[in-house]
Amino acid sequence: QNGKLVAISIKDRHSFLLALGIARLGQVQVQEGNYQSALSYLLEADKEWNSISLEWRNRVDNYGLLQLDIAWIHLKLEHLEHLQDATRRLHKAERVLLKQVHSNFVTLAYTMADLGKQVPPLAAVFCRLYLLQGVAFHYTGNRETAKEKLDWAYSVCSSLRAISSPEAISSLCEAMPGITQFQAISALRRTNGNPDQAIGILEQDEQNAFREEETRGEQRKLGLCQDTMQYVNPDLISKLQNVLDIPSPQNVASLNPQEEDMTVA
Repeated sequence: QNGKLVAISIKDRHSFLLALGIARLGQVQVQEGNYQSALSYLLEADKEWNSISLEWRNRVDNYGLLQLDIAWIHLKLEHLEHLQDATRRLHKAERVLLKQVHSNFVTLAYTMADLGKQVPPLAAVFCRLYLLQGVAFHYTGNRETAKEKLDWAYSVCSSLRAISSPEAISSLCEAMPGITQFQAISALRRTNGNPDQAIGILEQDEQNAFREEETRGEQRKLGLCQDTMQYVNPDLISKLQNVLDIPSPQNVASLNPQEEDMTVA
């Protein structure tokens, strides 16, 4: 998610890409209103995810978001016979998504919304999660927990929508024709609705994306570290050159990507 290359086994890599591709087909079906067809694709993607190591399922948010999609379609199609499965998937999603943020993130987001202050944009994912959990708990008869979840989702969602109104989104898209609606929403939420700052954020994002692509290209050329687990960090190569006063490192594979391993190198 930060644009850096990571080492992954060939088996996991193939399954990972296949799962993402199948899930994308399901999302296209959702956009076209074909929910039953979308559910078939998403369940197939879920099967592919099950062949990926547990480490990666817990490490990336894609798996958690897939569980949200499946649970949402079950509720959208009023599949009450799958209510238990939807609830189980929402629990999985919550476990995975909470690993992507600080332990106090959810509490902080709700407090900020309650005080009328800027809410972290990432809270939008948890709005969706708690909304779906609220509906699921309602149907299972747990009304008190359902109300807590729905109140949290409503409060945070209202705060996020207030700073990314349709008018503000439209104006930003007109000012920067090359961006998508989702990019406009993200930029507005990251700048508390300030359109000028949002434009600056979008321009910075474009520059960062270009630099990250350059770094990935250089990492591919350098290859893996000696531990075969991480890619060589190009920044450490220049530091090693300065320390040893040499034109180029003799063995970049001996480098470990962590700063504290410069001495070892």
